[in-house]
Amino acid sequence: MSAPVTRIATIVLSCVVVVGCDSTSDQPAANAPAAGAGEAAHDLHDVPLTQQQIEALRSGIADYSDALARIKSYRDAIRDAIAAGDPPTAHRPLDELDIVLQHLTTVARNSNVARTNWESVNTSAQQLRDLFNQVHAEIDAGAAPDFQARAADVDAAIQRLESIPAEG
Repeated sequence: MSAPVTRIATIVLSCVVVVGCDSTSDQPAANAPAAGAGEAAHDLHDVPLTQQQIEALRSGIADYSDALARIKSYRDAIRDAIAAGDPPTAHRPLDELDIVLQHLTTVARNSNVARTNWESVNTSAQQLRDLFNQVHAEIDAGAAPDFQARAADVDAAIQRLESIPAEG
């Protein structure tokens, strides 16, 4: 009789371990350390967007001019966080900006931006993504992000986007 009891205890313990280690929880672990022993504590500002948040962000963009206003607002938030000496707070605007930039060509199309301008929208958005990804990588590496070194290129790409008229 002890063998069946041991087998049942093993099964119950296995279930507890599996359920207790479920990684599909919607709640991020507040005190979870970063990957690897001895690394800095998890950055509470660097929480990935959920698919629901991404979809809400995409569907919340009214039109091309709204997208441009959001891009400039994110740029300002990122620049200001870095200037204030608090780069980790730039994580969320960087993540949201990336989603808006990925979706910008679709927004332009839906806002009746002329098809001949779609390539310019796409290349300018990609340039912005690359520039801001460099800033994001510096923040993730714990280095001091140099937004100012990229500010002129960021502003030039935004100006190109602003020069593209929406006909709708």
